[in-house]
Amino acid sequence: MKIYKKLLLVITVFFLFFNFVLGGEKENLNNKEKVNGSKKESFQSKIEKIIQLQDNEEKIEEIERLIENSNTFDKNQVRKIYEMYYDLLINNGKYDKLISILPEYFEALDISKDLIKAQVYNEVAFKLATQGELLDRAVELGEKALEIVNKHKNNQYDLEVKKWETNIDIFLASIEDTLGLAFFELDEYDKAEKYLVGAIKYLNTASEPHYHLGLVYEKKGNYKKAYREFLFAKYLVGTEVDEYKAAIKRVSDRAFEDEDSRKDFNENVKKEVKELKGISEKSKNKSK
Repeated sequence: MKIYKKLLLVITVFFLFFNFVLGGEKENLNNKEKVNGSKKESFQSKIEKIIQLQDNEEKIEEIERLIENSNTFDKNQVRKIYEMYYDLLINNGKYDKLISILPEYFEALDISKDLIKAQVYNEVAFKLATQGELLDRAVELGEKALEIVNKHKNNQYDLEVKKWETNIDIFLASIEDTLGLAFFELDEYDKAEKYLVGAIKYLNTASEPHYHLGLVYEKKGNYKKAYREFLFAKYLVGTEVDEYKAAIKRVSDRAFEDEDSRKDFNENVKKEVKELKGISEKSKNKSK
């Protein structure tokens, strides 16, 4: 009987101790969940406050403060920070800083594929070229993107290229257009012409390379060729674009001696574009 009572006492003490420990662990887990939850809420509230700021300089400063403490955030939060940072820098002309953070940006977004990096290089280069800023860096980034894409394109076993299929030519056209525009802004018109002609070979139904090539021919004094490219761009778009309209008007009188020859030229270009669009539509339908 005494043994039974002792055994019962031991079991009771053990049970109480177990409940105490288990209860404490549950409380610790609950506390951890609350802390983690508050961290997430804290991060979200910080992001919302940054978004609500009116001054973009302040937004950039606040994002940079978050980056300084990025070791306190999880992977998805760091990704969000760098996505915002990239957009703020590229849209607010902070190009030097933008180029310098690209390695960190790739790491934060877990970008390891070369072709995705090439897309980013081309996007930044095109922005620089259109703004006439850091043109040497625009050329450097554009050439880097072109080298990457050509390396993959020339490897017939490259699985990364197979995912892109026919889009690889569109990508190459975009990069060569970027380089052509950058060299145009640098007043290196022969190099600009070379890249823009290349862009059109890859994708002759895009209006921008034609327009940019027209600008090059205009600078070189070949007004009839310039007129043709401007007109080609206009007919490809199919609607009035102020830039194209102004360019056509600007070179029209220098390109033609009389109105009749200009009208005949217009009709021939219009017919050429119509045929080109028809071929493009047929090839699209075949690929479906």
